[in-house]
Amino acid sequence: MRVIIFIIAGVVLSQHAWTQQKRVSNSIKAIVGGQKVITQLDVERKAGGPAETVTPAVFALAQKKLEADALMIISIKSREGYVEPAGVPELLLKRELKSRYNNNRKMMIENLRNLGKTIQKREAELWDALLLDNAISAVRQTVQVSPAAIKKYYSENPNVNDKGETVDLYGIRVPRGREGINVAKVQEMTVKVKSLAGFKELAVSLGFANNTHKGYVHKNDPVGLSKEMTAEVFSLQEKEAGFTFDEEAYHILYVEKRWDKFEIPLTDVHKLIEERLAQEIFEQKMSEKEKRIRNKVHVYYPPENSLLLNK
Repeated sequence: MRVIIFIIAGVVLSQHAWTQQKRVSNSIKAIVGGQKVITQLDVERKAGGPAETVTPAVFALAQKKLEADALMIISIKSREGYVEPAGVPELLLKRELKSRYNNNRKMMIENLRNLGKTIQKREAELWDALLLDNAISAVRQTVQVSPAAIKKYYSENPNVNDKGETVDLYGIRVPRGREGINVAKVQEMTVKVKSLAGFKELAVSLGFANNTHKGYVHKNDPVGLSKEMTAEVFSLQEKEAGFTFDEEAYHILYVEKRWDKFEIPLTDVHKLIEERLAQEIFEQKMSEKEKRIRNKVHVYYPPENSLLLNK
């Protein structure tokens, strides 16, 4: 207990400068393994803002992440034979001094002071971050996704394998200010289109021979189409033309083919599924690892609003 008291006092004092600038008080949220103290300010930095400006869920998630990182680092350092290599933390700080502060040591010291940190504390943080990155990379390297798992995910997730109602669309955009073009004329031209060849002939006659093929358009995700155009497109049958207009142009549309259910080939989404499953497996492995460490390393949560530092 005496060790914990000393740690609390050290952290509270080390963050005093930052506290005085940013807020009236700071409190201890958790003490991990009797070594790592997580304060309200730590959690707020992780959450991206003061507790009053983020949701309780975001704040809780930020604290859980800090605890998980601390547990991982403590677990690594408690392994038999662990030795901190001499000079490495100093080297990491020199790299940060160059990359972040353009070798301006005065600027670095001032920034650290504003955060309530010393150079030694920052060196320790950089070393811990490197340990954590290496540990996380090691877990990721153990992740494997089987072809069978990818196929199963593909078959069980319509949002991946089925785009729903879809059409193969062609379109011509004719500016409304064009001479000789009005609603009656556009309707007359549209009625005459009976095939894709006829649509292409119309496009040539209007001077729009290129870029008439708009590709596959999905009703649930009609990228690039207005509500009016989407409504017209999906009212058309195969081999049928139609038109709509807005303030700027007439849009002559032609549907070559349509599907009530458009199945995306597995080859097109294989990589996406693999990445999703790999992330799920990775998160599961990290969660299991954290649970094992929590069974060995105690996390102490002080009473709410206790150990408060007042300005």
